[in-house]
Amino acid sequence: MSAGNDARAPALDSAPLLDVRELCQAFPGPSRLLGRRAAPVRAVDGVSFQIGRGETLGLVGESGSGKSTLARAVLCLLPSTRGSVLYRASEACAPVDLLAADPATLRSLRRELQIVFQDPFASLNPRLSVGEIVGEAVRFHGLARGEGVERAVVRALDLVGLPSGARRRFPHEFSGGQRQRIGIARALALEPRLVVCDEPTSSLDVSIQAQILNLLQDLQANLGLAYLLISHDLSVVRHLARRVAVMHAGRIVETGWASEVYERPSHDYTRALLAAVPAERPRLQ
Repeated sequence: MSAGNDARAPALDSAPLLDVRELCQAFPGPSRLLGRRAAPVRAVDGVSFQIGRGETLGLVGESGSGKSTLARAVLCLLPSTRGSVLYRASEACAPVDLLAADPATLRSLRRELQIVFQDPFASLNPRLSVGEIVGEAVRFHGLARGEGVERAVVRALDLVGLPSGARRRFPHEFSGGQRQRIGIARALALEPRLVVCDEPTSSLDVSIQAQILNLLQDLQANLGLAYLLISHDLSVVRHLARRVAVMHAGRIVETGWASEVYERPSHDYTRALLAAVPAERPRLQ
């Protein structure tokens, strides 16, 4: 385990699937009098981490620490200010810097890097049926045509525990947990290697949270997926993650094996996060 923004995580067993180096994401500061602007806001400030194949890296921190901005910067959904995001499709291939890749290369790699958003309702188009939502990206990337798209949709829905008939219905006809399953199915339809899970259970009831977490765990075991799991819920991350990175004010202040970070935190901020978790049996504290 190590502390500090330049800290390195424990060594991976093989070449990393994703290698983020000194990534920065700044936004223009607020306007002031006489047309002047304040200094840029550094939402992500020199962040580095790696994710191995089939591994879950948990990214924790309070709201506003830069976790979601980091996720979008990694997937090139936001233009990064500086740094590199090296993605290695296979161990035999040289890594590709997603931030420097040409549009055609980036488009071809996007299907391997998917995201599950925090709000399952806001992330789904209410005007499209579930079949259209899940099948849209399959058509866009040319993975199937005609009846092949429908078969891909049915397979994706089956993976997340939804019946094939769900493809004819619309998002408002489902519960929150079911909508999150639809979001996961949309990501799985492209057969990705890495899935960014941005607070995937924070808007769900506790009982449904457990179902979604178990689903993610089963999918990883069966499909060999790698996850970047973002959450402010330390118990969620502890349940799924092999390694943990703690983010504060745009920087990663501590990384390490999950057991070490939770049992022997080395950074004051990590200790404060753990101290804020309610005790399971408070009368015994």
